[in-house]
Amino acid sequence: NHIALRCITNLLPESPVKAVAVEWSTDYALLGESAPELVSVKHRRPVQGVWTFGKLKDENVFRDLHAVWKAMGEAGDFVFESNAGYARDLACFRRHPLDRNERDTAVLRKLSGLLQADGGETERFVQHFWLREPPLPSSDYIDAVAERDLATVMERLGLDPATARQCFAALASHVAAASTSRPPEPALRVSRLT
Repeated sequence: NHIALRCITNLLPESPVKAVAVEWSTDYALLGESAPELVSVKHRRPVQGVWTFGKLKDENVFRDLHAVWKAMGEAGDFVFESNAGYARDLACFRRHPLDRNERDTAVLRKLSGLLQADGGETERFVQHFWLREPPLPSSDYIDAVAERDLATVMERLGLDPATARQCFAALASHVAAASTSRPPEPALRVSRLT
């Protein structure tokens, strides 16, 4: 339902997003006039705490997004989002690359080792990667947040906001039908986007 939630604001005419491509149950891409934005989503239970570099490494977040970035010819933007926050060791990734004014060289060296890439390649990748904030709503109340947001958007579009619950259920069902059960390989992900 988090993908359906992210679709809601893109229903407005002023949204730069023209389409949302559902890749699998937790990944999606926002397609517009500029380069695609590939988003990887992972939820955490409250007892699991915030994300750290090590936890993102263990979940293959860096490696997976880097592999797709390479398969796309080092193009596009790559975002990770979650219902959990981020530890201090990820501070250099918590802002959009255009908003960053410093690099944590120790983290970049660690990332280069993990990706088995030289410093230049790692720096280019980091210019297209960030951790989205604020966190997504927890799975316990994501539907309520989505219904509220959709009612607001529907009202702006001149539609009946009282039907937001049914409309969100239909949107979530459509997203579920489009998703795959496993993440595609990087080359297949790129071919689906293009």
